[in-house]
Amino acid sequence: MEIRQRLTFLFTILVGIILLIFSLVIYISSVQHRQKEFESRLKLKALTTANLLVGKKEIDHTFLKEVDARDLTVLHEEEVMILNFQNQVIYDSGEDTLAINADFIKLVRKRKEVIVKEGNRGIIGLLYQANGNNYVVLASAIDRYGYNQLENLRIVLSIGWFVAISVIIFSGWIFSKNALNPISEMIQRVDEISFSNLKSRLEAEKGKDEIALLAKTFNRMLGRLEKSVESQKSFISHASHELRTPLTTILGEVQVSLTKDRSVEEYKKVLASVNEEVKILADLSNSLLELARVTGDVSSISKKLVRVDEILWQAREELLKKSSKYKVDIDFEFVNAEDELTISGNESLLKTAFLNLMENACKFSGDFTVKIQISTYLNLTKIDFSDKGIGIPEEDLPLIFTPYFRSSNAYTVKGYGIGLPLIQKIIFLHEAQIEVVSQIGKGSTFTLSFHR
Repeated sequence: MEIRQRLTFLFTILVGIILLIFSLVIYISSVQHRQKEFESRLKLKALTTANLLVGKKEIDHTFLKEVDARDLTVLHEEEVMILNFQNQVIYDSGEDTLAINADFIKLVRKRKEVIVKEGNRGIIGLLYQANGNNYVVLASAIDRYGYNQLENLRIVLSIGWFVAISVIIFSGWIFSKNALNPISEMIQRVDEISFSNLKSRLEAEKGKDEIALLAKTFNRMLGRLEKSVESQKSFISHASHELRTPLTTILGEVQVSLTKDRSVEEYKKVLASVNEEVKILADLSNSLLELARVTGDVSSISKKLVRVDEILWQAREELLKKSSKYKVDIDFEFVNAEDELTISGNESLLKTAFLNLMENACKFSGDFTVKIQISTYLNLTKIDFSDKGIGIPEEDLPLIFTPYFRSSNAYTVKGYGIGLPLIQKIIFLHEAQIEVVSQIGKGSTFTLSFHR
């Protein structure tokens, strides 16, 4: 069942039940009102007759019967009967529809007023005191007019209910159509969005209803998806470009060496060149894999309490294995207590970030030295990586974390433009901050700030 049909059905059921309850309340109230009005008229008739015949003794029985016969307000099959203290009938209106029941008479004398119903006929019994005697006055009739009114009311309410349900179904169908029109348009618009036009967006109204919020949420999702796709395209494009260079060099070296027989020294020279290109290819592949790892599903990256000083020493040891000319100085002077060196993080990723920062500083520093200073205060642990290298031009600072971007003065140093973007993603995964201060010819300082 479509939402439109379901909404119409539920709307009809809800309003139909409300109207049905409302109609029942009206009908039940009318029934009770008819019953009270009918009983009131019977009681009034009984008392009036008793007053005229027993209380005043001024009206003849025969004359009273003639008056009742001509009275247009007399109820259908109305009969009034008066019994004396010996339960003898002293007056009967003459309809012969009221049977005397000894038990009923006894109950009237006991309770002074009794009302019963036999089918559609209502009967009232009253104890009337006059002239020192107790009389029983019985009045009986059928409320034909009241029942006819109730029958008409039943018909009107039934027809009205069915007409109302028909109107509700029609209006509910129109209402649900208008209510769901924005969703239908949204579905059509979403169906037009494909991989080739991810820049398309839904028309989000300025309102704050659920449909507008859904459109805005979907637009944000499209923005994330577009960004992810663009990042993937950029990654593939740059990765293929970077991988093509060493592969082309290796292929060229091998093809040249195979054109003719060469000496052992020449083959060694070719193999040494190929070996260097393979190292470059391996480093580039590892960097790309690390970048893809931190760009993917971050929920799979586990964290635990780690010591940043221990990770720094591990990264320093790995860096010195790469090149003996590199120097790494670590300063703990501004650390107040050892427990302030503990943060929540992923040891492997942090070591990758620290190692990249150390290696960058050493590569671009004239004395191949990086100075690391750890400081702690309040709930922060800060690590500064400083070098005395060539520095970064001011116009390049906003772009240094862009994948594959290399500063204009950095092309003399081997690199791929992957290290800093990788570092930034790792730091952001740890909900930390990275800041850069640099001056041309004086060096750069990268500051990491971790919350404990």
